[in-house]
Amino acid sequence: MKLSRLSVSDFRNFETAELEFSEGLNVIYGKNAQGKTNLLEAVWLFTAAKSFRAVGDSEMIRFEKDAATVKTEFFAFGRENSGEIIISPGKRKLIKIGGVPLEKTSELLGQFPCVLFSPDELHIVTGAPEVRRRFIDSAISAFRPAYYGALRAYLRVWKQKNALLKTGPEKEALSVWNVQLANEGARLMQYRKAFFEALSPICAEMHREIAGKNEELEVLYVPSCPLSPSLEEQKTLLYEALEKKREAEIYQGLSLIGPHRDEMKFTVSGKDARAFASQGQMKTCALSLKLAQGVLLEEKTGEEPLILLDDVFGELDGDRSQFLLSHLAGKQVILTCTEKEGPVERAGKRFFEVKDGSICIST
Repeated sequence: MKLSRLSVSDFRNFETAELEFSEGLNVIYGKNAQGKTNLLEAVWLFTAAKSFRAVGDSEMIRFEKDAATVKTEFFAFGRENSGEIIISPGKRKLIKIGGVPLEKTSELLGQFPCVLFSPDELHIVTGAPEVRRRFIDSAISAFRPAYYGALRAYLRVWKQKNALLKTGPEKEALSVWNVQLANEGARLMQYRKAFFEALSPICAEMHREIAGKNEELEVLYVPSCPLSPSLEEQKTLLYEALEKKREAEIYQGLSLIGPHRDEMKFTVSGKDARAFASQGQMKTCALSLKLAQGVLLEEKTGEEPLILLDDVFGELDGDRSQFLLSHLAGKQVILTCTEKEGPVERAGKRFFEVKDGSICIST
């Protein structure tokens, strides 16, 4: 996967901008609040069809403009391709790949392999459970588009069941919804189980390279009910767990068991990272996770993903920063930072300076 060109118009604080990228390390630098992260956000749209920030579509449109447009030219899966996304207030995004409009947003998933690492990614280790579930959903959808469909189906049933719970339902009526929730939820759990089985050993290896062999990282899937290797048995286990919680769910008015309550856990040398790890160790956990995600994505798709690094060197010390640059040598990377200096300057192939929504190529 190689991104050759990005152009935007009326996107965030950019009236127009166009960047041509090298196949190595591309550095976008400038002072804070100039628009550097906005350019990464524009690229990420072609991976997830939405911002990696917690914002609505309208916030990506330049002030007092009717629409924002983002275009890309890239090489992936053996051919040259192009992408276009038009964002209009109150309307569904118009997404084109190779000039052909996509009927569903989910059709975009997997076509533009990309991994993002930003300071917010540290919250996967330190933040609330929903942050970790969002990571799980995004990471699996990137190489298993069918997972996205399964997730949407589960969430539809979950919302309908929650609406029923607020009415004080009869037990028999609730059991009918539990069957549906178990059927849809079991599919998600099987996807997640396979994902963590593949991801965890790669995370451990990345962590050993960064931190040495004295610390061992485990990344664990913590489901809300027991796991099974069989889909049919998983449906049964989840249904039984739901039925056991039926009285409590009626009392509390919400669903207490299922993939919407799943977790992931980081342990360093057998200890819970959230409770016992130092700040440096938690940063290493997050870095190991994102690097492992890139390795796994390449294994599953056959495409080396584009790497986006948003102002991460302020969060990493010198050794971790140097390891990250060394590990990514030879890969296409787009990196934002405040200064073009040090290892970034030595490793960079192309430099772009951003000043208040304008770009100039720097040498």
